[in-house]
Amino acid sequence: MKRKYNEKKVSIKKIYENYKKKYNKDKKNFFKLFFIFFCIYIISLISLIRADINYDDDLGRVVVGYREFGFGRYVSDFLSIFLHNSKYLSDVSPFTTIISVSIMSISSIMIIKILTEKELKEFKWYDIAAALPIGMNPYFLQCYSFKFDSPYMALSVLFSIIPFLFYKKDKNNKNKEYIIISIIFTFLMCASYQASSGIYPMIVISMALIMFNNMEDKNEILKFIIKSCISYGVGLILFKLTLIGKTYYLDSGLLSIKDIIPKSFVHYKTYYSYVLNDFKLNWLICIFILILSFVVTIITNSKQKKLIAFTSSIVSLILYGLVMFGAYPYIKNPIFGPRALYGFCIFIGIIAIISVNGEKSFVSKLMIIFISYSFFITSLIYGNLANIQEKYSDFRTEVLLNDLNEFQPNNEILKIDLSGTIGQPLAVQRVTKEIPILNRLLPVSLGDNSVRFNVYKIATFYNVPNIEFNIDKKNDVSRKEMKLVKRTRYHDIYQKDKYILIILK
Repeated sequence: MKRKYNEKKVSIKKIYENYKKKYNKDKKNFFKLFFIFFCIYIISLISLIRADINYDDDLGRVVVGYREFGFGRYVSDFLSIFLHNSKYLSDVSPFTTIISVSIMSISSIMIIKILTEKELKEFKWYDIAAALPIGMNPYFLQCYSFKFDSPYMALSVLFSIIPFLFYKKDKNNKNKEYIIISIIFTFLMCASYQASSGIYPMIVISMALIMFNNMEDKNEILKFIIKSCISYGVGLILFKLTLIGKTYYLDSGLLSIKDIIPKSFVHYKTYYSYVLNDFKLNWLICIFILILSFVVTIITNSKQKKLIAFTSSIVSLILYGLVMFGAYPYIKNPIFGPRALYGFCIFIGIIAIISVNGEKSFVSKLMIIFISYSFFITSLIYGNLANIQEKYSDFRTEVLLNDLNEFQPNNEILKIDLSGTIGQPLAVQRVTKEIPILNRLLPVSLGDNSVRFNVYKIATFYNVPNIEFNIDKKNDVSRKEMKLVKRTRYHDIYQKDKYILIILK
């Protein structure tokens, strides 16, 4: 009896030691991969970190310290209290950027593991290169630009990926954990940032495609798809039930049944027109070649008949195209800013990971190297241009405030409207012509006060006495009623009593 007990004790000890050895080895491999991704991502953002710009909403958060992230972003509202150690937020950058990069690095590792089913030690250089568009892409640059929002935007990506780590390919396993975790993390994704709502479906499509072409059990594939769809749907419904109304920039209401096809078509058309206009021609060519390589990889590696494999790859691409923007095409008034389109670049990362692991993958590897390097350089350029644009905006603000010193109010507060825009300095104009997406990424500059953030900085940062810059409203005075009181190279100033109109040049 004692001998059996000792044998059992030795056996448990051996299992524990083997597990500990494997865990330590996996931990070492994980941190090695994490370090590689983190270094690449953080280097690409060095110029943005150095620029130290307050991007759109950051302006208000710096001045007021408010947390209301809007549109049901409960996770962001809650976690920001801990991150900033207060209910009133203060600027703790670049810590927030470092957290965002760390989260995107983890997400990149996870998505490779899920799609390739490789051990961490088996990851190759081309796996890493293929995953770079996930955390380093032009559209996600807008997310990184938000000092306060970026960690929660990155978290939404991670939340979309985590459930697949719990899926078990076992006929006897009902995958209850996977279902429950999928529901929870779909809700958390929506409560962090809804632009990630297309990532979960894209991974489902990818896994189902791989399983189908490996000729795995069709019933299990169907069960996986059904369980995933139900879990995802329940998560979305739970979020929708907790969502209150609409915000000032986005109507969260779903399209009606009669509008769902025509209006969603218009929304899709708008999203894809932005992709075509934002990206350089050589980027689009390389992405197109990568897509072709993806189809070839599926056909070449598939255990199915060639025609069936080809059909499955085309169907998958169509489904990718429908889900990559998540639920946005199906709501009444979606956003079309760059941050709403990063699902497109995650799609690039997903098909690249699948393609570079094919038998004939030279072209795929070549294309993803070019695409990833282009995105890396674009990130560096963007940060430097943002710095130039910010300095130019500050210069024009200083000139304007100096000219306003000549207007001494008679116990009345001067109410000021801005019209026009200061535009871009020549150094910025030259580059934005070559890389169109930068026009949409660069922070708004001094301009018409009908756009809140065009005027928010000059209106709130400088504490100018007896002057009030209108925000989101205009003086009820026509320009024809006003007199031109000052004309300079940079602006014209019109006045009637306490009302002033500044037309920027």
